[in-house]
Amino acid sequence: RPMRLRRGGPYQLRFKARGDATHASVVVSGEQGTTASVAIEPSVGWRDYNTELEARPGYCTVSVTFDRGGEEDQVVWVDDVAFGYLG
Repeated sequence: RPMRLRRGGPYQLRFKARGDATHASVVVSGEQGTTASVAIEPSVGWRDYNTELEARPGYCTVSVTFDRGGEEDQVVWVDDVAFGYLG
């Protein structure tokens, strides 16, 4: 479900992930060119990820994507996702 960003400015995406997927990412997609992508590296234990981006007002989504490639039946767990304004 899309989130509405009422104001533009600096935002941060952070999350934890683990698994054996070799082509997975967490992606922010929004209106007016708001975008960010964080590649998830394969790992047995939980790893922390974060990125900052300049977002514009409007609707956006945060999603997990899998690109083509790698072995079949790859797994990734994503937890503790936070997306918020830094200003």
